[in-house]
Amino acid sequence: MIAPATSQHIIAPTTQHTATYAQLEDFIATWDPVLGEDTVGMVPVASLKAMRRALHELREPLHRLTQLATRLNSERHALRNGAIREQIHLGIGLTIFLSLAMLAFAIIVVRQLRAAEQRGRELEALAQGLREASEAADGANRAKSAFLANMSHELRTPFNGLLGMLALLDDTPLNGEQSRFVHTAREAAEHLLAVLNDILDISRLEAGRMTLQSEVMDLHRLLSDVETVMAPSAQSKGLMLNLSLDPKLPKWVRGDPTRIKQILFNLLSNAIKFTDQGQVSLEALQEAPGDEHSPARISLTVKDSGIGMDEVTQQRLFQRFSQGDHSISRKYGGTGLGLEISRSLARLMHGDITVTSSPQAGSAFRLVLPLSLSESSAASAPVMPLAWSTLPALDILVAEDHETNRMYVGTLLTRLGHSVRFALNGEQALREAERRLPDLILMDIHMPGMDGLQATRALRARPQPLGRVPIIALTADTHPDTREQVRLVGMNDFLSKPFRWPELEAALRRLPGLRPLSPPGQQPLATTLPPPALAPRPDAVPPAPAAPSTPAPSQPAERPAPPRSARLPPAPCASIFKPTPCWSCAPC
Repeated sequence: MIAPATSQHIIAPTTQHTATYAQLEDFIATWDPVLGEDTVGMVPVASLKAMRRALHELREPLHRLTQLATRLNSERHALRNGAIREQIHLGIGLTIFLSLAMLAFAIIVVRQLRAAEQRGRELEALAQGLREASEAADGANRAKSAFLANMSHELRTPFNGLLGMLALLDDTPLNGEQSRFVHTAREAAEHLLAVLNDILDISRLEAGRMTLQSEVMDLHRLLSDVETVMAPSAQSKGLMLNLSLDPKLPKWVRGDPTRIKQILFNLLSNAIKFTDQGQVSLEALQEAPGDEHSPARISLTVKDSGIGMDEVTQQRLFQRFSQGDHSISRKYGGTGLGLEISRSLARLMHGDITVTSSPQAGSAFRLVLPLSLSESSAASAPVMPLAWSTLPALDILVAEDHETNRMYVGTLLTRLGHSVRFALNGEQALREAERRLPDLILMDIHMPGMDGLQATRALRARPQPLGRVPIIALTADTHPDTREQVRLVGMNDFLSKPFRWPELEAALRRLPGLRPLSPPGQQPLATTLPPPALAPRPDAVPPAPAAPSTPAPSQPAERPAPPRSARLPPAPCASIFKPTPCWSCAPC
């Protein structure tokens, strides 16, 4: 065990260690035979003494060797204990570090949770604020829509009376100066109405409530109608108005003819306005043919030889209330809304309007629209006006609270050979219809007390024949919701104020099979309109006036000639619930 070769991994071999080991081996070699298992008998005393002296000589070297081993063992234990202490210290340090890390992580998590809760509260507050803002915006939009609808009614209603009475006045014998005065007044009123229509269109476009109609139309006829309407304006300035149609231009397409006409009327009006000499042209081309899967690409270009525009003016041309510069606005007038409305309508139809121009070299406005091809049908063929004598004299009840409009509508209907009765609100109209069945009711929607919608519901709830009497809505409110309400309550047609004789006559002819509903003995003759000054005021709410009791003759009386100011044929009519053109844009 203590041999150097065996213990060298514990004690490094030294001279002393080697010598001590040699002495120990000599002692064993000397005395092992004496004290071994093979020894027989007693060991001599002398041998024992000699062995004792040998052991005594080994005591000191072994003692030093033992001390060395003990010291080395102590050092090794100390090193091991130090390593253990270091491990313990390291474990403690790691434990403290992990504890601190866990504490820091917990603090971070808590802070993140609190921050998330704070952000959640902030987002909830923001969402609540957005909801409130959205509700406020919706409320403001509803209030705006209600305001516009009310303003539309309040402004268009007197416009109907104003334009109507001017038209009636123009139909009376006037001298040259008086005719000029009436013509100027009508132009001013029509201009104000066009501005009102532009403002209403802008509001509908902003609210996203502008609706388009899709119907089969004769594109060639539409462009010809536009040329016919705009030709007098061009001729009044000594300008030539030319229409050029591409031979490849399709005839039957599907689109919104009213809005396409509105855009073309606006572009041509501007071209004529800003051109003092030369010509204005409308060119229609097919840029790309269409098929059953893709629409045709139609280009409608309005060119003029007018004042033109520079690049700066063109950049702000389609901006709201923009009109080139202030000098143009002062010289030519206008609100600056027409081009923006036209481009918005074109883009709503998935098209666009572009312009190329240079100063004193004229301008070219190019309207590009994708229009689906269609086939001609009987429904899309223009409805030609019937002869005057084919529409029988009717007993017509007019529910209208505006005195001037009563005078105008009554005069028109009387000149058309019809008998007219009046009611100031829905309740009077209901009583008057129950008193004597009318052939037709012209019902204003906005009236004091019972309005036209409520009166129509009440009439439709009555048994036949009163429950099926034809009703045409008369209203200055052109909002799409109003048209939908008119349709839902059961009215037969919609006539927007202001209207003229051709539109009224066309509305009467649109009603299928319109004929006198009263018994033959009770159908009155066409009577003259009572003087408007005797008409009761709306706030008095008197009983409905009695209809004339003149007996009907066996043969209808000869139909009077139409008013001189209204002898043009009515415009072809399509769906009864479509927006009607504005006064200044009506094809008639």
